[in-house]
Amino acid sequence: MSDLTVTRGDDRTFTTTVTDESGSIVDLTGVTAAAWTLKRDMADDDPIIARTLGDGITIAAPVTGEVKTALTAAQTGTLTGDYVWDLEIVAGGKTYTPDRGRLYVTGDVTGAGYAEVPTLSVAEFREHFTTPLTDAAVQRMIDANREAIDALVGGFDTYTERITGNTTYLALARPAGSISTVEERAYGSNAPTYTLDPTDYYLPPGGAYLQRLVDGVHPAIMWAAYVDVTYLPAEVSSDRRRVLIQLTKLDCAHDPAHTSMTIGDASYSFAPYRETRENLLASLLPSARWSFA
Repeated sequence: MSDLTVTRGDDRTFTTTVTDESGSIVDLTGVTAAAWTLKRDMADDDPIIARTLGDGITIAAPVTGEVKTALTAAQTGTLTGDYVWDLEIVAGGKTYTPDRGRLYVTGDVTGAGYAEVPTLSVAEFREHFTTPLTDAAVQRMIDANREAIDALVGGFDTYTERITGNTTYLALARPAGSISTVEERAYGSNAPTYTLDPTDYYLPPGGAYLQRLVDGVHPAIMWAAYVDVTYLPAEVSSDRRRVLIQLTKLDCAHDPAHTSMTIGDASYSFAPYRETRENLLASLLPSARWSFA
């Protein structure tokens, strides 16, 4: 297994050597298919990014089993946090999964924060779900669901919170994708405020907390008494697109006149519409605050 790291908004290429169960290199001269898949969770149905042979995947050196997978800046620009991935190759009539692991996405300092989550078009939605509804009707559902998501998790502005320090780790109220500024202040109304350098702290993949570092421009073992952190929340991400698709699927399939169906001797009940919708929206909320001993 290999864990990969990419900076949000960067082009990135990963190289994999394909071997069989004995560790011998597989000759890829006769490769017929290849797929690199990225998901938030293994159980998810829809991939967040999918690369295939000729579309992001190239056989760089067939005899030595070398495969290159390329991600574009546009693709990584919507990612935050961590994901799972794997690479599958079909060669010589056999299927191989030469590598898999987690992909960790870090924020960029130079960029202007998050790229806005791509708008979901009707054509893109129809790739995920078949419905007889008109394009206009589907578009209204998409627009209404985007408004519901925005109302729940906010827009794309930075978020500032004041946290009590005197600890090595600061738990953030919302997972952060990138840090804008961090300011420290000691006890006392006249105590000066210091703006820290990015080398003074560490934001791990997932953005749940900040760790004070002892080898930065302003080294310290612990945070000062009060810390003001301004950051871009990580919930504005591909998760929003995933939930937008699922909410619109739910709306398209919803028939208030039918809550169950019977096939032969078996009767099936549909999950309540409102409950399913609320659960989907709730999945976008940040998890409980981290705590440290």
